[in-house]
Amino acid sequence: MRSYVDPRTGNTITTIFQSEYHVTAAPGEVISTILGSCIAVCLRDPEAGVGGMNHFLLPGDMTTNADAVGGQAMRFGCFSMEQLVNGLLSFGGRRECLEAKVFGGGNVSQASLDIGKRNAEFAIDFLRRERLKLAASDVGGYCARRLKYDPIGGRVKLKRVDMEHSVEVFAQEKRVKPEALKQNDDIELFG
Repeated sequence: MRSYVDPRTGNTITTIFQSEYHVTAAPGEVISTILGSCIAVCLRDPEAGVGGMNHFLLPGDMTTNADAVGGQAMRFGCFSMEQLVNGLLSFGGRRECLEAKVFGGGNVSQASLDIGKRNAEFAIDFLRRERLKLAASDVGGYCARRLKYDPIGGRVKLKRVDMEHSVEVFAQEKRVKPEALKQNDDIELFG
């Protein structure tokens, strides 16, 4: 995770990478990431003025992924989601007020093993099981996504990345995933 101040806007931009999450209550802070088959869940409590984002690589947890390498629990959706929810609660968020937006899960490698689809299904099912409100989603397809999230205001700026650049994102993901897992549109979604 790294942060910098955008000289044009004065906002702090915090970039999260695979297997990370960030929670904030700082007005003007924006969380960003880039996704291929990974998922980012943007979660906030609009009443408490707290929000955050995670970025996970694989659905489920280490016990349901026999191909897991090492002890990097944040790679897995279950642990990553629990960390994000608990992070918001520790900042004063209330579970019954949380709203989520889900992004990513592209089949950027166009492989028969569509891990992106499994990731998206896991994230949406997790929210349903935990009775957390799903406010918006943009998942699946064959593109990567660049994402900027205002966790206090709930706004998301999403840029779909063309296939040429999606292949680069897939190559980055493949380097950190277990060995077994081998159109430019700008969209603004408002909370």
